[in-house]
Amino acid sequence: QNQIHRFGNHVFRDGSEVSGTTEALDQAGVFRLKPTFAGASIDVASFEGKYARTRTSQLLFKIKKAVAAEGGDFDLIYAQYLQQANSVALTTASAVPVSNGEIIDFSSSFINSNNIFTANTGAAQILLTGDTTSAKAPVTRGFLYSVDESVYYHKGLFIRAPQQTVAVAANVEHTLSIGFTSTETVVTADSDATLTDPARGSYNYAAPGADRLKVDLSLTVKPITNIASPPLSSNNYFEIARIKDGEFTRKRPAPDYNVLGDEFAKRTFEESGHYTVEGLSLTFANTSSATSNIIAQFSPGTAYVKGYRIRTPSVTEVNIPKSRSTDSVAEQTITAYYGNYLIANTFTTGLIGINERVELHSNVTPDSTSKIGEAHIRNIEYLSGSGNTRKYKLFLYDIRITSTEKNFNTLKSIIKGNYSNYTAYARVNEDSITSFEKTGITTAGTTTVRLTSAGGVQVGQEVAGSGILANTTVSSILFDTVTLSRNATVTSANAFLTFSSVDLTDKNYNRSYFLMPHNNVANTVNVDYKFKRKFGSVSFTSGSATIQTLSGSERFSSGTGDLANENYIVVVKSGGAGTISTGENVDMTAGSRSVTVPTPTPGNPASATINVDEASFNGTADIYAAVDVTADTRRVKTRVSGQQKTIVGGYPANGTKLSLGYADGIKLNAVYEGNSTFVSSNTTLYASNVSIT
Repeated sequence: QNQIHRFGNHVFRDGSEVSGTTEALDQAGVFRLKPTFAGASIDVASFEGKYARTRTSQLLFKIKKAVAAEGGDFDLIYAQYLQQANSVALTTASAVPVSNGEIIDFSSSFINSNNIFTANTGAAQILLTGDTTSAKAPVTRGFLYSVDESVYYHKGLFIRAPQQTVAVAANVEHTLSIGFTSTETVVTADSDATLTDPARGSYNYAAPGADRLKVDLSLTVKPITNIASPPLSSNNYFEIARIKDGEFTRKRPAPDYNVLGDEFAKRTFEESGHYTVEGLSLTFANTSSATSNIIAQFSPGTAYVKGYRIRTPSVTEVNIPKSRSTDSVAEQTITAYYGNYLIANTFTTGLIGINERVELHSNVTPDSTSKIGEAHIRNIEYLSGSGNTRKYKLFLYDIRITSTEKNFNTLKSIIKGNYSNYTAYARVNEDSITSFEKTGITTAGTTTVRLTSAGGVQVGQEVAGSGILANTTVSSILFDTVTLSRNATVTSANAFLTFSSVDLTDKNYNRSYFLMPHNNVANTVNVDYKFKRKFGSVSFTSGSATIQTLSGSERFSSGTGDLANENYIVVVKSGGAGTISTGENVDMTAGSRSVTVPTPTPGNPASATINVDEASFNGTADIYAAVDVTADTRRVKTRVSGQQKTIVGGYPANGTKLSLGYADGIKLNAVYEGNSTFVSSNTTLYASNVSIT
């Protein structure tokens, strides 16, 4: 026996299946029964294996398991539904659910033609509602666990376990360990005649033989509090499965190898490490903000961990504590860097507002043929210079090329409005244009140019030179041969050609929101920030004008010295006089020009006075001013979809702004021409002609 023990311990862990196990977890109907029927006590055990027929609902069941009352519960029967059991033809009968208080008849057989029992072998009544509590419903659902005949290694022995079925739970919410309980008994010749000497005719015949140790395995269910706890194991119990709410959460490997399995795992881990075979996808369950944990859910799957095969038969939940502790950080700076900008100068006519739509043109002076596309303005920032050499960053977004003959590399000017009636103008500065020269052979009437070297030339670049028409671009490149978008007008064996492209700076920062410097920010308070606001058509009197903020929390930035150009942009719209010209971008650092920002009364709007040092100027100007906001609070916005806005009063003029009544718009689905019901029979979709800002 010791040799068997040593061999078994080397190959199998205690409680390992050796052969034969086929398991099943089945759902069954559960009926709680009254202890007596017709004045006599019932024997619930006698119902196991019988057929059962409910008298009122007329349904036929097979009783899979009967459990006598224990632990404060009632007699239970676990029933498998078979079919309707009507006393009339099935085609004219209708089934109804089993109800509380129904009487059940039991029989060993029934007549299949109409499901009538040949003879009743007993009867019982289901509990009434008032006989029990909601936690122990008269009619409910439960689960049964079954195993076929099998052999297990336990206590150094190879033990045969017969086919068994155990009642898992008489409810749908449970956390259980399923395993085998071992019971040891000593069998003597007094109880087993096969242990006497069989040598008939010998003087020793029928003498008592050696006693035998007998080990029985009984399928057992044990409640547990933590589904993720280690498998239960003791001298008399070993776990084979774990179940939560009617689903397997853990199954013991079959077979479960011991030292031999460790060697296999060592080799697998050295060769392949940790890896998944299938499944185990991660999702997170919805939890309320009040709960202390978030729940990570891993789908059923298979993996190898340190070489051991791990199989999860159902969703595995892992509780992860939510972060509840916080820390405070003061004076934290967040840079609102927009990116995606051009360098521009020569602001004239007026100023483009933040988020306003602009046209992109290929000519310095826009005309009817020069439009290449459209864009929106995200911000304008002073960059450097004074007088006519001032440069600005012009931040663009939502760039759309509408021309089929030109592209962004031909961009020269940006306007608000259209070529015949624009109200603001900016010219692209040479700092945003990359250009270089090449020599090659051009032929009049053809688009082919043979270069001495095509290094650096790219499709889409603008091409300029003698005999090259304006707005010509590179269409394709094959080695040193370049195909242009338009024919050359001159033949030259040594043509000097300039290739150029308009470059957007920091295209990867094309965004309107910015990362906080810390993850998982709980709250922000007392926020200080600066932004630009356009004051349109401000009236000047004797060269001076005053602008005012919208609230007491807003303050104008300083306009002292060089900050006058950095924080204030002034473009004259009308009434130029003396040293001030209509359309001029006024240099606020020149001469005695000034921006005065007096200290405001706390809680009241602030003001700034712009003096252009020209007493004869009584016109208007657009003004960009930097506004500081202090001690602002976080604003929470709720996203609402599917909203409609009806605008009455006829067609608005081209370029008219119409308020939708919301602070922010994410997407404009459609604009319709219709009546008060929003959509008419001749509905026309205008969404492609409308922009939302």
